[in-house]
Amino acid sequence: MFLLKKHCLFGISILVALGAGSSSQGMKRLEVDFDYVAKKAELLSRKKFKPTNNKTPEALRDLNFDDYRKIRIVPEETFWM
Repeated sequence: MFLLKKHCLFGISILVALGAGSSSQGMKRLEVDFDYVAKKAELLSRKKFKPTNNKTPEALRDLNFDDYRKIRIVPEETFWM
């Protein structure tokens, strides 16, 4: 399973690298600095607040501190290890 994930990730990275050269020609470069962020924040602050309808899954909602501390990363099951 680990090798399959690694090969899949490698394939995706190749596709992204190949596609990046051809699709970036139509993209506009965006310079993000303090003024850009301040202007964006001002525009967003003028909009009416819309609450999200994201519902927290029951398994996460009922998770207590001790159970949270038991969560561990299994390197064999990750894409980046």
